Amino acid sequence: MRKGQHCSAEQRAKVSTALMGHPCSPETRAKIAARHRGRSLSMEHRAKLSAVRLGHPVSSATRSKIAAANFKGDAVGYGQAHDRAHAALPKVCAHCGAPARLDAALRHDAPPEHLKRDESRGCLYSPHPEDYIRLCRCCHWTYDRRAAR
Repeated sequence: MRKGQHCSAEQRAKVSTALMGHPCSPETRAKIAARHRGRSLSMEHRAKLSAVRLGHPVSSATRSKIAAANFKGDAVGYGQAHDRAHAALPKVCAHCGAPARLDAALRHDAPPEHLKRDESRGCLYSPHPEDYIRLCRCCHWTYDRRAAR
């Protein structure tokens, strides 16, 4: 088939089957990437892609693989430590039982060997979720003020 010549659907299917699984050279991948760089999808196309993804939830096996890949052990920062605590703690305040505006408060009796200092914020945190309690904003404020006395 010569360049610029149209081919039938049958011929396209044969070519597609022949090229399936055929790896591209790094030069070809670079050319394809350069051609696609800077292009943006139309709003219509984005809507179609979103609609296709909505019907396919992520499996629990895939979620656990993602979680395992992102797990950093004790090498986490202040925000990640609080995210872990939010996920592990109950959804009601430990002092008053309120379900609204909940924080993860660092326990004042947390073991000192668990504590780390966030240099940018100047505060202590722990990578261990068991060193936190769930408190509403009001109880959290009161809890921290009592400890400061």
